[in-house]
Amino acid sequence: MNVTGAAHDGQAKSIGHVSLLAQRKVKMQTDNAPQWREVDIVLAGPDATNPYTDIDAWVIFRHDSGQQLRRPVFWDGGTTYRVRFASTQSEGKWRWTVHSDDLIMTSGRLPAS
Repeated sequence: MNVTGAAHDGQAKSIGHVSLLAQRKVKMQTDNAPQWREVDIVLAGPDATNPYTDIDAWVIFRHDSGQQLRRPVFWDGGTTYRVRFASTQSEGKWRWTVHSDDLIMTSGRLPAS
């Protein structure tokens, strides 16, 4: 998974790497997901003929508090897919899992700040 988060000046920063095609442990390269700041999780996926209709995927984010959010995965060209997320919490950890009828589940953690 390649994760990017919006910096104060609008620039994105990279914070990880994962694939939609294979389940593996994910190491995060950031120490937090700031509250109310957009974070993109970039996923490598299949080269579908029509990714808008061929790939149906979403991510469930679960916070330590029990809060759960579902966000859609969208195609971003070629074999690149993304999910956008903004933490509603100022602390704790979010655990996320990619779900799809066609793809293997992938998961990770994203600390809130």
